Amino acid sequence: MAPEGGCLYKLAVQEARIIIDRLKKMLNRKIYNNKKRIDELEERIKKLELNHMTQIEVYELDLKPCPRCGEKAKFIEDDCGTFNLAPNHNHWIECSKCGLRTMTVKGWEEDLAIKLWNERN
Repeated sequence: MAPEGGCLYKLAVQEARIIIDRLKKMLNRKIYNNKKRIDELEERIKKLELNHMTQIEVYELDLKPCPRCGEKAKFIEDDCGTFNLAPNHNHWIECSKCGLRTMTVKGWEEDLAIKLWNERN
């Protein structure tokens, strides 16, 4: 069973808020001029916080449907019994209906697992 990924989610939100704060400072100094983008980022973070989405749920937003049956895919994380942020996690994407899956990706390579699923033929 996949862990909720709450620690990783909270860390990602904190880092996103830091980036937004830096962008606002740059905006005030007229180094950065895309206020609309800052507002969009803030809105996305608010939605994530309101929905209490886990990091795994955020990853699943980017997944294409299964190429075999068209059903929704799910992001699987196997922590091998270790702490949530350990580098020896295994990740893969799997269809929730037919079980089609990607190869296992080790470590902090969540993006690679998503890319393997979305770019398959």
